[in-house]
Amino acid sequence: MEIHVSSLFPEILAMIFNYLDVKGKGRVAQVCMAWRDASYHKSDAQPEPVQTDHRFQ
Repeated sequence: MEIHVSSLFPEILAMIFNYLDVKGKGRVAQVCMAWRDASYHKSDAQPEPVQTDHRFQ
């Protein structure tokens, strides 16, 4: 089963885009109207730091 990013709800995209800085949000806002709307959506969920190495826990 293949799932495309365009099938994600705007709220999910907004949560993902919350990890981006202002410049990154500006870039994704230029992809399409759905991404623009999601990049400006105010999500209630705050992004948590992504930990890629267990030594830094």
